[in-house]
Amino acid sequence: MLQDKYGHESKHLFANFSKEECSTYLQYKKQSNRDPGMPKELQERRLHCVEWMDRPSPTASPTASDDEGKGATAEEAI
Repeated sequence: MLQDKYGHESKHLFANFSKEECSTYLQYKKQSNRDPGMPKELQERRLHCVEWMDRPSPTASPTASDDEGKGATAEEAI
């Protein structure tokens, strides 16, 4: 949605992103619980977005039901 609105991040570098849009982008690019917390100020969030720009985007399942019914055990999940 944000890419449709603003284009590719390498062109705009988040210059016009709102605080909420930066939050959305950072949540999208978050890789683990060990990632640093969300910056409070807009400028800090924009800088953080630029830093995370080269992170891979998460992959999505082509259909919502692909993972249903597999019931992985805790050992399998690890």
